[in-house]
Amino acid sequence: MTGGQEADGIPLEMQGAYADMAALYEDVARNMTVVLDVHAGMGLVPSCSKGCDACCHQLVLSTVAEAREMAHALESLEPAPRSLVAGRIDHWLEVTGPLRHALQQANDETLDEVVDTMAAQYWQQRIPCPFLVERACILHDARPLACRQHHALGDPVHCGEADGQNVDQMEAMEDLFFLAQDAITGEDAEIGIFPELVAMLSESRHP
Repeated sequence: MTGGQEADGIPLEMQGAYADMAALYEDVARNMTVVLDVHAGMGLVPSCSKGCDACCHQLVLSTVAEAREMAHALESLEPAPRSLVAGRIDHWLEVTGPLRHALQQANDETLDEVVDTMAAQYWQQRIPCPFLVERACILHDARPLACRQHHALGDPVHCGEADGQNVDQMEAMEDLFFLAQDAITGEDAEIGIFPELVAMLSESRHP
C-alpha cells in the first residue's frame, strides 16, 4: 500500500501505481465497501437510489484522467445514445458559457472565490449533468470520483434544498475522494470542469 489514512476511525488504503483508471476505481470501490459496512453496523445506510438526481445538478470538478475515462466510455456507446449525449454536452456548453468564462478570468488569488460563486450559481440554475438521461447516469460505471464518493444520509428530499444544510454525508467518503485523487499524478491530475474536459477529450467531437 502506498497511501493510507484513517477517517472516522475507518482505515482507508490505496494501492498506488495503477495501470489504468479501471484499476483505481476498483480500489476505490473496495474502500467504499469498508466504509459502507462500518456505517451499516451503526444503522446508517445511504438514501441514494436510481432516480434521486439532485446531486446531478451540481458543479462537478474532476481530473483529466477521470474525464478521459468518461470520454472513452462515451465513444463505446451505440450511435443513438452517443448522439443524444453529444447533443446534451453541446447544450451544456452553451448554457454554462458565461459561468465558464468567469472562471477563465480568475487568477490564483480569486480562483477559490470564483469557483464557490460559480458552484452556487450553477446550483441555482439547476443545470443537469449532460450524462443524466431519464434521471440516471447513462455512463454510471465511468462516473468520476466526485460522484462516487457522494453518499447522502437521511431523507433524500433534503438533497434538493438550496443550502444543503440538512444533508448528512459520510465524511470518510470525502477523505477517500482526496486519497484517490492523490493517486493520480502528472498532467492527468490537472483539474477542470468535468463535462467540459470530457468534451475536449472526446474523439467523436474532434475527428
